[in-house]
Amino acid sequence: MENKKKLKNRQNIEKVLILRRNGLGDAVFTALAVKALHIKNPKIKFSILCNTYTKEIYKLICPELKLYVLPSEKYLGHFLGLFFHPIFKAIRKEQYDIIINSSASYSSRAIYMMKCCSARVIAAIPSNKKTFWNFFINKKIKLPKNNLHQIKKIYNIFKQNNLLFQIPKKFISKKIRNPKILLCPQSSSPKNQWDIKNWMLLYEYLTQDKNKVDICLPKNSYLNSYFFNKTKKPANTKALILLLKEYDLIISQEGGIGHIASILRKSLITVSKNDLRSRWGVWLEDSDFIHGNGKISNITVKQVLKKTYNYF
Repeated sequence: MENKKKLKNRQNIEKVLILRRNGLGDAVFTALAVKALHIKNPKIKFSILCNTYTKEIYKLICPELKLYVLPSEKYLGHFLGLFFHPIFKAIRKEQYDIIINSSASYSSRAIYMMKCCSARVIAAIPSNKKTFWNFFINKKIKLPKNNLHQIKKIYNIFKQNNLLFQIPKKFISKKIRNPKILLCPQSSSPKNQWDIKNWMLLYEYLTQDKNKVDICLPKNSYLNSYFFNKTKKPANTKALILLLKEYDLIISQEGGIGHIASILRKSLITVSKNDLRSRWGVWLEDSDFIHGNGKISNITVKQVLKKTYNYF
């Protein structure tokens, strides 16, 4: 109880560790929030516990912060042995005042990782069910039920831990006429995948006009064969960021690539099954978002072309 009372005063928090292990979009919004926190609270030492997949996002947005990078989970060893992993030993030496899970959902694995860090206070969203993992959380976070944007959810999480920041303004893209175009057809969810025939038609129309157009796909994607393997295949997140920097206009499925493109202030056209802008939209004021009202097949090539030709 004494520690909790002490930490109610923001002036007594000296070291904060933030846990975020998930995808690229999650990392982008967490990094934006922590960057803003660092600016608002310069005397507090902020660090981030992330994974190899997302570390380059934090290096891009908040390079001044200390990172603890978890290897792929298959290399972390047995679940119960995490306490003895070198990364968690290094974290415990730092003696953090508080560790905060910036995820807006419950995760028993995340709570166990937080426990392995031995911070004075563990702040996370508890399970709605009775589970012994909830006993490890001594600062339970509650989020409002209304449909908040992801960065506003993170704001609420930090606010409940007496850490305030100003939500950054949305970025404006660097508009370039006759842009170099990168198509990113891969969706993380098969249900949200815009038909590959549409992507092929889009590519064909754009290249007919002698535009500079390339295609970006994961190395192991089955979609590579549709483009006769003439695709850009970044090996990791760092390579993906470097690739995106080479282009002016990104046309992609809704997902991590769009979020990175927004940070790089690239012009962006997103195709999506649903309209996710109010709770998951990229942090780019002037992006073009085309959604199919719950059905991705409702989106036509003509719609995307019309948006694309606005840049010429």
